[in-house]
Amino acid sequence: GVETKLLDIDRDLLLIPNVAIHMNRQANEGYKWNPAVDTLPLIGSAGAAGKLPALLEKEAGGKILGHDLYLYIRQKASVWGVDEEYISSAALDDLECAWGCTQGFLKSGDSASIPVLCVFDSEEVGSVSPQGAGSSLLEDTLGRICDGLKLNRGRMLAQS
Repeated sequence: GVETKLLDIDRDLLLIPNVAIHMNRQANEGYKWNPAVDTLPLIGSAGAAGKLPALLEKEAGGKILGHDLYLYIRQKASVWGVDEEYISSAALDDLECAWGCTQGFLKSGDSASIPVLCVFDSEEVGSVSPQGAGSSLLEDTLGRICDGLKLNRGRMLAQS
């Protein structure tokens, strides 16, 4: 039968390149990034992209009918400095905000309302992804909660 499978290819497979600052004279003049061009990942030399389906099928252990691919930074976080007083990590600003909000949410106590904490993805690309803040994810989820509990959406939103 057909099944959904989550794969994590545990190796460096793609890279979003950037040139050295001395090769991009506009870097210190407020360079305007074009995400459609400047953030495209490279998979290898000519013909490498054609090998991706076979690699995915090998990793999945069978034929793939369709897929969504998400890239993430594989570099591990590090503690550094003479006194190890600094932390460096990708998305640390977003993770810190999510952690702080989650702690507040967990400590908020009982409520007559339905507490909701939204932590979205894709802020770096303008929140325009199926799971980003610019998507209909929150509205759809709240709508389903209202429908499931037979609540009036307008009243619920007015009380939020």
